[in-house]
Amino acid sequence: MQISYGTADLKHCCLNRDVAEQRFGRTYADRLVTELADAEAFDNVHEWHQILGGNVIINDDESFEVAIGSSYTATFVSVDKHFADRVPRRGVASAFAVPSGQ
Repeated sequence: MQISYGTADLKHCCLNRDVAEQRFGRTYADRLVTELADAEAFDNVHEWHQILGGNVIINDDESFEVAIGSSYTATFVSVDKHFADRVPRRGVASAFAVPSGQ
């Protein structure tokens, strides 16, 4: 699975453990980095969901949330869904990661 990020700042934070630690603390930074690495190891979202088990919430709009500890979630939106009106659909198994406080 390929992950894209909604903003350059979000990408910098999610891909740089030191930045993530400054924003979220060591425990949450470790979880964030681990969850994103796990996601990228799978070929598609469905495989990742099977491993996540109860740690994933699928929303009505087909986005999904993954708990990053007890205080944060990462929200993922299919690129096909997010850009449906902007670009042709290509069936790309990608998502946007958006950490948000619970």
